[in-house]
Amino acid sequence: MAARPSLLTALAFACCLPHAVAAAAPEAPRTRAVLQSVFEQDGQRYVRLQLDGLPLQKMPFSTFTFRVQEPKLLDGLRVGASVGFRAEHIAGENTVTAIGELPPCVRFQPCH
Repeated sequence: MAARPSLLTALAFACCLPHAVAAAAPEAPRTRAVLQSVFEQDGQRYVRLQLDGLPLQKMPFSTFTFRVQEPKLLDGLRVGASVGFRAEHIAGENTVTAIGELPPCVRFQPCH
């Protein structure tokens, strides 16, 4: 006869399962852009990013302004750098939640 798992074992597994699923979830894709400027307005930091081509939108390029969730995200970034970023709509504003420098795209080569 096989041993039945104890209630304690079942609870331990149930508590750890959401963390294991979250860790295995794929990372959200980053959008490529060029950092155009960084400025402060009403006590919040903002970045102006020129997005690389958006083929689904049929726009060769567009420039957008995003609020920065944490000012320390901009440490080490310089204006003109190629960046990859993630943004979410938080409190009614498009907000950068992650940003980092990427190597620039080379013409006629795939960008990674």
